[in-house]
Amino acid sequence: MGFNKSKLAALKCVKLPIKFQYHTPEYVSGFVSVHLKSKLGGESEDLLASSTRIPFRDLPTEITWIEFLLPEPASVENGQIYYLN
Repeated sequence: MGFNKSKLAALKCVKLPIKFQYHTPEYVSGFVSVHLKSKLGGESEDLLASSTRIPFRDLPTEITWIEFLLPEPASVENGQIYYLN
């Protein structure tokens, strides 16, 4: 997912609509997080920020906006395109 920031700012969080589907919740483990990058795909040097991790078991089973906090806010500039991974 790409987006274009319209002015200089410090990005502190990202909200995404998420619906988690699973068949056997007792076997679900792991986490989900969001990475802000300066290039699509990109290498590790293109990583601008990483969100806190949210356990799969804490995700909703209906579409809900989930907030991913960026512990170290990322500076985003006017006219630049950024990518979420």
